[in-house]
Formats: sequence, C-alpha cells, structure tokens
Amino acid sequence: MDACRRFISSSEEGSIEFGRRLALYVKADCVILIYGDLGTGKTRMAKGIISAITGVPEDEIVSPTFTLINRYEGEFPLLHVDLYRCASVGVNNLGLWDELDEGAVLIVEWPEALDHHVEDPLRIFIEYAEMDERRIRLDYETPGYWPAPLEKALTGEIHPDIRELVPET
Repeated sequence: MDACRRFISSSEEGSIEFGRRLALYVKADCVILIYGDLGTGKTRMAKGIISAITGVPEDEIVSPTFTLINRYEGEFPLLHVDLYRCASVGVNNLGLWDELDEGAVLIVEWPEALDHHVEDPLRIFIEYAEMDERRIRLDYETPGYWPAPLEKALTGEIHPDIRELVPET
C-alpha cells in the first residue's frame, strides 16, 4: 500500500532545507526518485540531501544533466543521476543496480526512464503551484523503510517557507 504526505515550499531555500531534513534518515541502499517538470526544483531538493549526507557545499553540487551521474563520497557512496537525456534502453548500462547492491544511495532525477523495478523507493513529486511556490508530494510504501523516518524527519517546523498540507478527508 502506498502512503503520501504533501507540502508547499515558497522558496528555494525552503526546498533545500526540506532535502536536508530528509537526508537525516537516508541510509545505505536507499533510492530517492525525484519527478517534476523542468525548473520545478528537482536539483534544489537533491542539493539539500547530498550536502547534508556528504558535507559537500551546496554551491558545488550541480545537475548531472550532461554527465548523467555525479558521484559523492561520505558515510556511503551517493550517486546523483539525471536521466533527462536517457532512453530506458541505455539505463541498464550505467551500473546503477550494481552500485545499489554495494550500498550506494541513488538520487534519480527524471526516473521515468528507469526500466528496472525499484524496491521501497521514496518518490518525490515537485510541481509548480501559485507564484514561486512548489507543491511537494512524498510517496512511499507501507510497510517499508520510509514511514517511520519521515515521521521523525518532518515533525515540527522544517523551514519558515515550508508548510504541510492537511490531507483531505
């Protein structure tokens, strides 16, 4: 069964801090899939996660649009992958699944090109909202790894520019 939580971010800084909070509970062999149109803030979200895990300054973290994969080292290897320019035919040749089997974390932008079933991923959907705001939806499986860590990571104020949307009943 899938579960989800929804948020609004009204700044780039809020989105980066949101990523930093998620990073507190990322462990080896986690997969984070980030969906969204061009310019919605997928790389901003990834910057917060990557910087918090590896200690690399956010201004040194760039989108791997042309390199396909940027590798970072920290407590465990972290691969930031951008599949915008990939057809699913070529994804199997990137070695992502071997890296995951060896304990790496995968953060994948444009994961629609994946032709491999990913077990227990955190799916982040980012879309344009009003003005400069972004809607952020986290989808995850229950049971699975993510429900308890997300509850811990997202309790209390995350950033003044982030607010959680109350589920409709």
